[in-house]
Amino acid sequence: MKKEIRQLSDNEVTQALDLCWDVFSECSASDCTPEGREEFWRSLDHEYMISRMGDGAVRAWGAFADGRLCGACFIKEPCNIELLFVETASQRKNIGSSLLKRAVMDARRADETVMRVTVSALKSAYGFFEKHGFKRLGDEEAYDGVPRTLMEIRGVIEIIV
Repeated sequence: MKKEIRQLSDNEVTQALDLCWDVFSECSASDCTPEGREEFWRSLDHEYMISRMGDGAVRAWGAFADGRLCGACFIKEPCNIELLFVETASQRKNIGSSLLKRAVMDARRADETVMRVTVSALKSAYGFFEKHGFKRLGDEEAYDGVPRTLMEIRGVIEIIV
């Protein structure tokens, strides 16, 4: 299997957001209220994401296996992971780790002073982020009906793949 991690083009964003929705629906939607599921769907706005990418506020990365998109990561300036999803068939194959590493390296390249990465993690992703050195900053809270926990990693950030 040939694996590639690269920045997403504007015309790949819809496919990446659809992948995020599919994985959310499969892995996390049952933890949310019906309103939370609707709110998450509304947050996957293609045109908004394209405009934020255009002004440099969001960077988007895709993981491709044999040319097929199997994971996506959207990171907001300065270094907040907005979305990081890998299709279930491709999980536990280092794809999420590779996406995370590439996104953080890119953020550090853009701003060498970045010493903190944050994520408002869904329950299904706690273990993934903890494995990569993220610490929980508090208890789980429901934001708009979607349970999440704010997590961060500080210091010299070296994401281990």
